[in-house]
Order: sequence, then structure tokens, then C-alpha cells
Amino acid sequence: MHYKNGKAANNGDSVVFPHPAYAGVLIVGTLHSISTTSTTCNGQVAVVVPGGVVQNYVTISDGYLASDAMDAVEATTATAKAAAEAAAVAAPPAAS
Repeated sequence: MHYKNGKAANNGDSVVFPHPAYAGVLIVGTLHSISTTSTTCNGQVAVVVPGGVVQNYVTISDGYLASDAMDAVEATTATAKAAAEAAAVAAPPAAS
């Protein structure tokens, strides 16, 4: 089983998945119970919530390791910041 970016999935990984039923909602937790006999709904993610743990079935190829997801967020943030700084330098001074 592999994540969307091709990395191998292992029980115990910290992961991020899009929620299959709610657009824009992420499932963040610990992957466990990988099933190698299925191509969909082939893993479970344990998510800690107030009062206990919720289990979510996921398709492993739809998600990412949490560390890879954070790396992507940081890279996107750095790129956006650099673009904003370059635009500010290139902008002509405001008329007063």
C-alpha cells in the first residue's frame, strides 16, 4: 500500500486524508489496520477527539504522511511569501 505521493504506508504512521463524505474536511490521525486485499477503504485512521477515539476508514492512496503534508504547506507558504515580497519591491511608490 502506498500514499498518493508513492511512499509506502505503514501501521503507526501519522497521516492526513481528505474526508470521503465532507468536502474540505481533513482526517488527521494514526494509520492502523492496513488491509492489503482491498484497493479502497483499505486502512483505518484513529483520530483522538474529546471523550475518546474515532475510527475512520480511508483509501490509503488518497492520503499523505503528515510530515509530507506539512512540508508541502511550508513550501507553499514560503513561495507565496517570496512572491509577495518581490511584488512589493517591484511596485511603484504610491502617489501622495
